[in-house]
Amino acid sequence: MNKTIELIPYRSEYRAEVAQAIREMLTTPPLHETVSLNDVIAQLDADQRREAFGGLLAVDERQHVIGGMWWFGLDGQGLYERWKPRFAPREAIPTPKGKGVYIANIGVIPSVRRRGLGKYLLGAALSNLELEHDWIATVGYQSFAAGLAVLHGHGFAQLPLQSVQAQGRLALIKYI
Repeated sequence: MNKTIELIPYRSEYRAEVAQAIREMLTTPPLHETVSLNDVIAQLDADQRREAFGGLLAVDERQHVIGGMWWFGLDGQGLYERWKPRFAPREAIPTPKGKGVYIANIGVIPSVRRRGLGKYLLGAALSNLELEHDWIATVGYQSFAAGLAVLHGHGFAQLPLQSVQAQGRLALIKYI
């Protein structure tokens, strides 16, 4: 790991830069998602109003955001409702018991990929999230094998669900 990379808690003054980094992560290979900067900002703003919102940013020596993630608290019914319009079959969507958290976004910009930063970022976040939650859910991408490998390496299991919104999105969950 490059010693000039620092992990810091999400702060609202980084909002625009975080949104730009997330947009860059989603719209470049291998994901090629179609998303506007305004859409990412709107989602980040909405998620910040959710219970137990938190985040972690990777910044370089100039304090520019080069990666990050954010999450929020969710119960099992909330996870079911979130995934109901996104995945099928509905009867396979879990409603886990206990206190959960949903990782809404995670990634690093393309220019710093393949250096272990995503693994480092996820590991740092999980070390705290696992202490406070019974389960953690997120979405991965079939076309992003490296990202899936990191999630699987940290104990996330892929669920037998098919995306109804975008081909190749995968539902993952980790029970603590």
